[in-house]
Amino acid sequence: MSDGKHSVFLLHSATALEHLAKAALAARHPSLIAVAAKDNFESLLLLVGETKAAKPGAKIRTIGAREALDRAGRYAPECTALIDDLRLLVWVRDGVVHLADASAATVDEVLVPYLKASEELREVLGMDRGAYWNGFVDLVDEALKEHVEQARLRVEAALAVAHREFERRFAKDSDDAKKAVLTAIEESYFPLEKYEEQLLDCPACGTPAVVSGALHEEYDEDWDHREGILVGVHLLVRFIPIRLLCRACHLRLSSRDEMDAAGIGESWYLEDVDERDFLGDWGDFEP
Repeated sequence: MSDGKHSVFLLHSATALEHLAKAALAARHPSLIAVAAKDNFESLLLLVGETKAAKPGAKIRTIGAREALDRAGRYAPECTALIDDLRLLVWVRDGVVHLADASAATVDEVLVPYLKASEELREVLGMDRGAYWNGFVDLVDEALKEHVEQARLRVEAALAVAHREFERRFAKDSDDAKKAVLTAIEESYFPLEKYEEQLLDCPACGTPAVVSGALHEEYDEDWDHREGILVGVHLLVRFIPIRLLCRACHLRLSSRDEMDAAGIGESWYLEDVDERDFLGDWGDFEP
């Protein structure tokens, strides 16, 4: 990257991230990197070590970069929130990007998402930072620190502008008129995407704003430790906020870093989740 070899950087970073995601999966179990297809049973046999049962000459078919990141997101939820920002690297691995067209701008576009996803997956693997990044730890830290500072400055400016816009917009309205307008604005957000969109108080004006995000499924096991049996499993769905839109003051936040800088980046567990929406018929299962 520092030598201006933009296409080489994109290719190598895309490859490294794909391998890191697959390593995080394979560390859990090698079968997690197998292509989920009816005609890929041979790969599954080879990956779980059943080489004698596999057909002669069978080869392993593993998942691509997008699927690897999607699956790894089960263990590294922040990766799920970065998928859109990593689209260019996924395209590189899928061979649909002309690398000859790569420029410094395209490298800047994916550098920080690549570093953040790599850090998340590295932690899942329990790898030492120095061992993974070798001589580039300081560069990684500086790039991430600079990005956070830039996000903070952008958000401070955006909050100030949005606050002034809110004051200007309602300066001449009576309390009743203001309340009526804000109620209409809140109702305009509906219908929300069932789980991927939530309402949250705007950090600039305090009125409800719509937040879109990513979902992370977790499972809470209820054990009878005296009998040593599993009594039940409960689905927990964590919402990771990514973007915000407020129609009252026109504030827009478009990344996890900006949400964090605005003080509303913490994830939370959703209430009133219908397990059937995530588990299908298994959501009706009673032990």
